[in-house]
Amino acid sequence: MKLSPDLHEDVCIEKVQQLADVGVEGVILSNTRRTTTPWTGGLSGVSLHEATLQRVQTIKREIPHMKIIASGGIGLDGDIKRFCDAGADLIQIWTALIYRGPMLLRML
Repeated sequence: MKLSPDLHEDVCIEKVQQLADVGVEGVILSNTRRTTTPWTGGLSGVSLHEATLQRVQTIKREIPHMKIIASGGIGLDGDIKRFCDAGADLIQIWTALIYRGPMLLRML
């Protein structure tokens, strides 16, 4: 399950707890943010960074056994460590790959 960073913190915790209650072992935090303009798609990349980091910290604190895949606004320059320190079990690095290319993996 991939959850939106636009969910209120309490709703996000409730949704993840419901998933845990039915045996789901992991979630992806987070997803594209909504825009206020219809039919324009969503916001992704750097604009998700802080919201994603906050969601990872919150879910790991509230539901520590839930596995978390951090996704959204994760570049390089210490981001991966920040997200791991926040409680992410895995990291999805779309933004970094877009801006840094496949050679990114040699930099890690």
